[in-house]
Amino acid sequence: MNNQSVDPQRTVDHVPAVTNPETVDATGAYQSAPTTEPSPTSAPPAGAPVIPGYTITGEIARGGMGCVYAGRELTLDREVAIKTLLPQANAERFITESKITAKLPHPNIPPVYALGTLGDGSPYLAMKLIRGRTLADELKARAAVTAELPRFLQIFEQIAQAVGFAHAQGIIHRDLKPANVMVGEFGEVQVMDWGLAKHLTNRQPDQQPQVADSQDDQLTQAGAVMGTPAYMAPEQARGQAVDARADVFALGGILTAILTGKAVFSGTTARETITRAASGDTAESLARLDGCGADTELVQLAKQCLAISADQRPADGQAVAKLVAAYRHGVDERLKQAETDRASSLVRVVETRKRQRAMLVAGSVIASILVAGLVVSLLFLNRATIAEVQANANAEQARDERDAKGIALQAEKVAKQEALTAAEKERLALQAEVRERKFAVAIADFVKDDFLSLTSVDGQDRFGGAGLNRNATLLDLLNRAAEKLQKRKDLDPLIEAELSWMIGVNYRGIGAAANGIPFLKRSVELSKNALGSDHKKTLNAQNSLAATYGAAGQLDFALPLYIETFKLRKATLGTEDSATLNSMNNLGLCYLDVGKRDLAIPIFEEALKLRKSSLGLDHTETLTSMNNLAMGYKAAGKFDLAVSLHEETLTLRKAKLGPDHPHTLVSMNNLANSYMDTNQLDLALPLHEKTLALRKEKLEPDHPDTLRSRNNLASAYRAAKKFDEALELCKETLEIMKAKQGPDHPDTLSCMNNLAAVYRETGKVDQAIVLIEETLRLRKAKLGPDHPSTLISMNNLAGAYWSDNKLDRAIPLYEETIKRMKVKLGPEHPNTLGTMSYLGQALCEAKQGEKAVVVYRDYIEAKRKLFPNPDTKFASLLDQASSELMKCDQFATAEEMLRESHTIRDKKEPDDWRTFDTQSMLGGALLGQKKYEDAEPLLLKSYDGMKAREMTIPPKSSTRIPDAIERLIELYTATKKPDQVKKWQDVKDKLPKPEVAPMPKPMEKK
Repeated sequence: MNNQSVDPQRTVDHVPAVTNPETVDATGAYQSAPTTEPSPTSAPPAGAPVIPGYTITGEIARGGMGCVYAGRELTLDREVAIKTLLPQANAERFITESKITAKLPHPNIPPVYALGTLGDGSPYLAMKLIRGRTLADELKARAAVTAELPRFLQIFEQIAQAVGFAHAQGIIHRDLKPANVMVGEFGEVQVMDWGLAKHLTNRQPDQQPQVADSQDDQLTQAGAVMGTPAYMAPEQARGQAVDARADVFALGGILTAILTGKAVFSGTTARETITRAASGDTAESLARLDGCGADTELVQLAKQCLAISADQRPADGQAVAKLVAAYRHGVDERLKQAETDRASSLVRVVETRKRQRAMLVAGSVIASILVAGLVVSLLFLNRATIAEVQANANAEQARDERDAKGIALQAEKVAKQEALTAAEKERLALQAEVRERKFAVAIADFVKDDFLSLTSVDGQDRFGGAGLNRNATLLDLLNRAAEKLQKRKDLDPLIEAELSWMIGVNYRGIGAAANGIPFLKRSVELSKNALGSDHKKTLNAQNSLAATYGAAGQLDFALPLYIETFKLRKATLGTEDSATLNSMNNLGLCYLDVGKRDLAIPIFEEALKLRKSSLGLDHTETLTSMNNLAMGYKAAGKFDLAVSLHEETLTLRKAKLGPDHPHTLVSMNNLANSYMDTNQLDLALPLHEKTLALRKEKLEPDHPDTLRSRNNLASAYRAAKKFDEALELCKETLEIMKAKQGPDHPDTLSCMNNLAAVYRETGKVDQAIVLIEETLRLRKAKLGPDHPSTLISMNNLAGAYWSDNKLDRAIPLYEETIKRMKVKLGPEHPNTLGTMSYLGQALCEAKQGEKAVVVYRDYIEAKRKLFPNPDTKFASLLDQASSELMKCDQFATAEEMLRESHTIRDKKEPDDWRTFDTQSMLGGALLGQKKYEDAEPLLLKSYDGMKAREMTIPPKSSTRIPDAIERLIELYTATKKPDQVKKWQDVKDKLPKPEVAPMPKPMEKK
């Protein structure tokens, strides 16, 4: 593909496994799950649907509206949950839910993989298999309401972030509650069940609440109350229009459940619960919050979310997430400060006690000296007092020493823990460094020893002679490296995956894409097994595999891989990530390759819009998107738009990158080709010449891009009828390409094709046929019989046979080409339709009129799909087909087409000369059926109309008036009116003789 984005940097990651979890589907509609998971190899349960591309391994849960099965997607070999709809359930809501969930690529919202239709017409949804337990179950399982509050606040913050992301996309959930949140074994949080979600941009008034009695106040009344009464905002319960702040109320309800263990509203029945919700009776919940013992800031946040008036609540989920994050950060800071203050306080206590003990001992000694002269009876009392004081002092000292020792032990424990943490971090960092070094060394060793060295697998010199053999081609080296890699059994899977990727993309780079496919498939397989299907390394390998399928012409394999890679990158990385936008770019290019321009152009437009907003107008990736959109416009035949966008891209690239940067030169080349598309050869030729001169100087004369420019310039010379220059440049370029890139390289074959075109247009048809036959043989061998380039060669060979008056060989080859193109490219692809047009002409020339009618009817109906509102371009197609059909006497079909064309033209451009030309052709179709009376007034009026507008008829259509006169002569000859025959013959004789250009035959233009 032209200008394809390269793969982003490949990295390694590890995904922990989850064992023995509870399982629900990505919508979260079912919380019940079997005690053991269905075995991947078990037989499908009775009544399970048959879905192409999937294997059902067991039933997970069944509810009132649908059933969820565990299964495996065969293409990517991954576990999935498949949700199906039960009879009489609301299919429209099911589909809406699926599409909304798919539009929310966020780590805390489960990704949707596919939405399809079963054999009975009911929809099914394939999604990621989510493992874990609901938040409701987690809250029930805690030992006390206040237990593990930090963990639950972290979960709540992730819920708010996911909901905030949805709000930013204009989507509200409308049924948030603990039962719709999954918590994985390792703390992963997933917001589920988007069945009641809606786009605020397509707002419709919510239904008025109609609640059936139920003992379960948690019940979601899907078709009535539009939410869960226990967590429902008052305006939602009243059936009024809601916005993001209704979800904020529900978030407040979840926080209330975390802090108090109970929902906001409760009642003995759902009707009673919704009545309390509608009236905004939150007094009981607010009282529970006041008494829950949580921090004031946290209680205040819950109350703010539960405000009766929506205007008093936080604006959306993101605002709630920021408030929770701020609270948690404040708690962490306060805890750190408290630890510091506690340690300082203990130190102060110990120091104070030491001072007190010293003073007490000194005072006791002084007192003993003063009383030494007292009576003997007091001596024992003094001794006892001194002993007691000393004992107290000793006790104080011991206590101080214990405290000091305790502080020291605590400090030592903290220090050890910090040292252990630091050591663990250092160990992990060292381990990662060793792993990365081992990875890099393994790659480098393979490149040095198994790729760049010139010894064979068995150690013998493979290419003849000792030492470095300069005749060894890159293909030789790749083949030898591939052979060695396949014999290695000692490699780490991720190292083997990287090496397989390296070999695969290099095969593609040298034009041997088919050789690279097995290695890239191996890289995808190894990466998927080690890292998972949605890991960025796996997706990079999958993107490369898709590109290589495309380069090998296997577009039916490339397209689904591009679609899957884009969906997974969007889900895991977000819409604006560089890798996601690269996938959008590649998917658009693949759509162009298969002829789906209506799908490619919106993708290019969206990618350009995103890159402009995030990167700026002159960023290199933005400019790549501009270039790709221009290529899309060109493929759709919107040449003026293509030229304009290529001109803008070239101007910006010159300013950003310089006049001779390779990307600037790509834009120059593309603009020159667009000028050729619009017949502006006076602009195309000098631009191609300038591009070639700059590429020779910047990239070397034999660089692949330089050689492509030589080939393109030769095509421009051919278009300008400068056949001598075209022939010399083609022949010289072909010799260089053969020597540099090999005789079967795609660029070499394109140059061979252009040389054949020059031979053919200079009357050397025999030489052209020999060259095209050789090109076709090489393309079949290199790319396969159904590659688009092979099919172009088949088309060109049929055209060459036709030029050589070998219609018996041209027609069957055209027929085979069309058959293959319809399957490979699609019936509406431009190449398919162009070849159908040529076949129709060839059949008419061979007087096989009935077969020509079938071909032209098929051609017109295919073209009609591209013109939902038929205009003058479609009328011209009808005119061209009719003109050919009249050559083989198919006048009735021609009349039918010309009447449709005339109706269009008479409505769109009643005074244009082409309307009268179509009218003259219609008269000719009637004349061929001997409907003379109907033909005469049309032929006379059409001649007068064209004659009056003679000055507006372009030179290339100068035969139209003589053709109209000839039809009048034929009419009057058939009706035996010699005077009229003479009159119109005299008019014709007075006309200047026009120069008639030969009819162009199908040719490929590079």
